Amino acid sequence: MVKSIKVDDFLSEKRMLLECKNKPNYPAILSDDLDIIALAKAANVKVLVTNDKTLMKDFKNHVNGGKIYQIENYNHLLPKNGCP
Repeated sequence: MVKSIKVDDFLSEKRMLLECKNKPNYPAILSDDLDIIALAKAANVKVLVTNDKTLMKDFKNHVNGGKIYQIENYNHLLPKNGCP
């Protein structure tokens, strides 16, 4: 299912993550994928497929109820049309 989100929602999530980045009781963003975390939060995304260890940790810490799949374990489910 394709879901559209407002750019303002994405920017609001990104701004919030940036503002909280240095707060002592807030989980740090470890990866360089702040945009992916902000987009996942704004669009209420619950699934991430990646091999990026720091992105997995950020997704787990910042996306409530999210599920993470590692590419090598689920590669057979991805389309064969050049999807990395």
